Amino acid sequence: MIHDTLTFTRTIAARPAHVYHCLTDASARQIWNSNGEDAVFCVANPQPAMAGGRETGAVGPADNPYVTAHADWIITTPGEQLVYAETLEAEGTPLATALACAQLAGDDAKTELSLHVHVTSFTGQDTIDEVRAGWEYAVNAMADFAES
Repeated sequence: MIHDTLTFTRTIAARPAHVYHCLTDASARQIWNSNGEDAVFCVANPQPAMAGGRETGAVGPADNPYVTAHADWIITTPGEQLVYAETLEAEGTPLATALACAQLAGDDAKTELSLHVHVTSFTGQDTIDEVRAGWEYAVNAMADFAES
């Protein structure tokens, strides 16, 4: 197993409640949440973001989204805080698990987002690198989406 912690901070020109919605709403995440322009994220069972809930989706190339993503909502405080665990697997093999912890603060004009993602890879450094690249792309795409 290999571990890493990713940290992202962004000032987003949107109110915290809207950024929280973009982070948690399945239809919004399906627009911005992928690991590249040629990839997709499809939620198989959209669920409200509430503590104890689980959502499953698929991510990967548009013609073959082969990675299953399970999101387990842990703490959901709209407009303020979001904590969830995400496990990625391919063909039944666990690839990585991440604990994502987001703090949101701001006003009607902007949100200060602080996001820490603690990742454990079960398949080596390449998976950590892919997870890092995916999060970097997704955080930027979410911020752009929230501002549009």
